[in-house]
Amino acid sequence: MRGTSYAGRVDDDDAFRLNSLNRFQKRSNLVLEAHSHCEVPAGCGGVVFQWRNPALGVTVRVHVRSSSRVAEAFIDGVPVSGLGVRLQPGGHLLALALVPAQEEPATAPWVMVHLERREPGAPTYPVQRLAGGETRDDGSWRATTTPPPTGWTERGFDDATWAPLRRSSTAGRDLEHWARRSFDEDRRLGSEPLAIPGVPAWLRKRFELPRQVSR
Repeated sequence: MRGTSYAGRVDDDDAFRLNSLNRFQKRSNLVLEAHSHCEVPAGCGGVVFQWRNPALGVTVRVHVRSSSRVAEAFIDGVPVSGLGVRLQPGGHLLALALVPAQEEPATAPWVMVHLERREPGAPTYPVQRLAGGETRDDGSWRATTTPPPTGWTERGFDDATWAPLRRSSTAGRDLEHWARRSFDEDRRLGSEPLAIPGVPAWLRKRFELPRQVSR
């Protein structure tokens, strides 16, 4: 028996494929991505599937660990959502606004960051870190405690007067055991904790997104 719809007739094969995740696999250039656990809007314990066009770029996500709270995060002036920002290869600018946490830390304020690069269709784990996007004591991370003017989140903004962030020697000392394990793992994978001159603070970091890895 052939299926029907208000718009007309539907072939048997199409009728059985209406709820199939791969029904568009050979009919378009879209790639199916799975976003798991706490990215589900209704809560943990599920999976969100999303079709994406690889031509629109690579997804970059921002991971921040800090004694302060992230109030705002931007890449090239665009607010960063939980699913990240899709970018084309080339130079980009990460901007962060940090404010005091609810509980004042015992140590001087600090921040650790790494950027995750997610290729279209690539598995969620293991996380593919973007080389050059982690916090390092190399002068590339710059900050100010003076409220910046409009445009500070844009790549072309002049941050020459902002102070370069240096490595923190006290970061992580007041963390609980479970948080300290994640902190140590971030350090092992290449991120350094950097000292923040004060809070609130505004941070900028230029980074390069290389061309997509061949799959």
